[in-house]
Amino acid sequence: MPRATSSLPVPVSPSISTGIGDAAAWSIKRKTSRITGVSPNITVDGVKLARHRMYFSSQRAEAELGWHARPAREALADAIQWFRDNGYLG
Repeated sequence: MPRATSSLPVPVSPSISTGIGDAAAWSIKRKTSRITGVSPNITVDGVKLARHRMYFSSQRAEAELGWHARPAREALADAIQWFRDNGYLG
């Protein structure tokens, strides 16, 4: 269960059996794809991976390469500017 960072408990969403959920999600996407002619934007593997909480650390890159992550706001601002500069955003 996730840890709370304050005195409030972390909400946990109820879920149906993951096997049923996976099958239902994929089935709906596949049928929608057949009707619309547009490829599904989700894969079976994507549905399976979405069930797991994944955490990553930059500790090794910092130790071995001297790399340090930038603040998220700065990185996001640079990414948005790149997309604008390259015609992806208006």
